[in-house]
Amino acid sequence: MKEKIIKHRYLICVFLVGLILGLVIHFSVMMTKCLHHYSLLNPLLACGGEPVINKSNYTTFTSSLKNQIDIWQKQGDVKRIGVYFRDLQNGPIFGVNEDEYFVPASLFKLPVALAVFKLAESNPNILNQSFVMGQVGEEEYQYFKPSKKIQSGQTYSVKELINYSLIYSDNWANAALNKVLQILNPNKDITHETLKDLGLDDPTNDFQQSISVRGFSSLFRLLFNSSYLSSEYSNEVLNILSQSTFDKGLEAGLPKGIKVTNKFGERDLPDGTAELHDCGIIYYPKNPYLLCVMTSGKDDDKLASIISQISKMVYDEVNSREI
Repeated sequence: MKEKIIKHRYLICVFLVGLILGLVIHFSVMMTKCLHHYSLLNPLLACGGEPVINKSNYTTFTSSLKNQIDIWQKQGDVKRIGVYFRDLQNGPIFGVNEDEYFVPASLFKLPVALAVFKLAESNPNILNQSFVMGQVGEEEYQYFKPSKKIQSGQTYSVKELINYSLIYSDNWANAALNKVLQILNPNKDITHETLKDLGLDDPTNDFQQSISVRGFSSLFRLLFNSSYLSSEYSNEVLNILSQSTFDKGLEAGLPKGIKVTNKFGERDLPDGTAELHDCGIIYYPKNPYLLCVMTSGKDDDKLASIISQISKMVYDEVNSREI
């Protein structure tokens, strides 16, 4: 009887040790996935964690932001402006004129890239297909010109075209991607279908002519939560966006070392008005947030400065809430 009890206890101990080791390995694997595998996605997809900033609403801050916007408008620095903020760790949302409509311009490059990646989920080889570029002209409607762009007669893979389009905001690379989509699906408007899938298809409105601040911001949330593309491709798109060379908007208002994944857009309208927008995810340590600022005015540099100042104001507010 004594030997049976000892054996029984031994088996229980072995079971408990195995269970503990299993749990340790499981959580170790999960943490590795959180921290390394898809580092630009929502960590709550794989891990939990206690909040690192106060999650109370931004009523007082929003009021201060509105007052500052009024000052800029009275000074003539900006004509129209829309701001949308979302705490991506189950936190508050606030906006100022977030349902105002603006011309998306180069922001439109993002849904085009998403359309390509969506096709690649069924056929990954699409990203490796190469195309020879025809005649490439000068960039139009770009005050902030790309530091690199595709060249006439050169061969580029689809993945390289996406990089040029999103990182450098090369208009010709984006035009090439649209042609690629037509070649891959000649009887279907893939870009339009993608806009419908993304919830941006408004029968009363042409997306290429106007988009709301809140509406465009939803693309970053879909990527962050891996709600539209697979985790692999969502993370890849965000990684490409993190290499954006446009550093005069959101990024300019952040401390060095804070990662940001962003896409900007600009357009000079026929009436002489300039529009400049910058939207993305700011990876505040352990608490990323989404910020989108769209502006309209007369001076591109002043608009860029205003976007960077708003970015700094928001970052400082978030940082002041650290627990």
